[in-house]
Amino acid sequence: MQLILLGLATAGEVATRVDVYDDGWVEVVMPAVSVSVDQDHGTVGATWTADILSGATTQLDADLVSSATTYSETRHQLDVQGLTRRHDWQLGAGLSESREPDHRSHSGGVELSRELFESMSTVSVGYGLSVQRGGRVDQEQAWQRSVEHAMDLTWTQILGRRTVMSVLVYGAMARCGEQLGCYANAYRFVPLEKGLVVPERNPHQLGRAAAALRFAQALGNRAALLGGYRFYQDTWEVRAHTADLTARLLVMDERLMLSGTGRYSNQSGALFGASPQVADLAVPGWRSADRELSGFVSQHAGLRAEWSFFGVGPWLRLGVSARGARMWTTYLEGSERAAWMVGVGLTGER
Repeated sequence: MQLILLGLATAGEVATRVDVYDDGWVEVVMPAVSVSVDQDHGTVGATWTADILSGATTQLDADLVSSATTYSETRHQLDVQGLTRRHDWQLGAGLSESREPDHRSHSGGVELSRELFESMSTVSVGYGLSVQRGGRVDQEQAWQRSVEHAMDLTWTQILGRRTVMSVLVYGAMARCGEQLGCYANAYRFVPLEKGLVVPERNPHQLGRAAAALRFAQALGNRAALLGGYRFYQDTWEVRAHTADLTARLLVMDERLMLSGTGRYSNQSGALFGASPQVADLAVPGWRSADRELSGFVSQHAGLRAEWSFFGVGPWLRLGVSARGARMWTTYLEGSERAAWMVGVGLTGER
């Protein structure tokens, strides 16, 4: 970490954080470090993150491998981004690689944006490509491959001195191996009657689309509201509505920023959504034990505080932050989940 800090000879930012998620069954520790450097006409940066997961499950009929046992794994991800600016145009690009014992992911994307109408409007269009391979740890030769293409379009409009509005449209299409299908779990089995089980299997294609409306409204010089609504639809007949609102407040000569966030989401089940047990011995072509596909209602409430120190040594600003959130999810197949997420972070700008 010290080597990274000393290497920032120009303006830039260094940030590190650690978050912890715990729902009573699964615990995930998520450290992250990011570095960015500002140049005359652009910015370059890199981010490393990890998910250190451990947990246990008692759902024998849903997961035969980890049932009634403890398990652990670690995922590492490295993201590299670059951004260049020329007059009213901006071009960004990024590459990402993620590795864990039973999954590999390689992604890349570009985004082009332009300011219009004396910088009152900004329009951007982006394209992303993701190639993933995954399966059972002990059967790497049988891992399946998936390829996803995605595009997004964003229009941001300044409506006044204190109001900004954005409209976002997103679409993606994934093609996956036919043995498991898209995003199926190679360890998860679907129970039939009389104690028989069959491997999970999803459709090998998934098309996704989403549209969102976002806003930011300043309330005086030290307070603001941010929020929006998002609608999601895919070819598995999953529909989701999500609304969120964040309030921010600067106090103590703008050294302390306080924010509170609330989020509500309602998602319908897939056309082959999870069921506690298949009714008879006829094996359906598509089957899942993933309760996320059964539909759910979730709420999220979070608080965050960041204290800033200005003009400390070589740093224009040092920020120390802490956050906590509580999440509740009720699944339509009958189960519930409640989880905590807490974290701390340190950011340095120069």
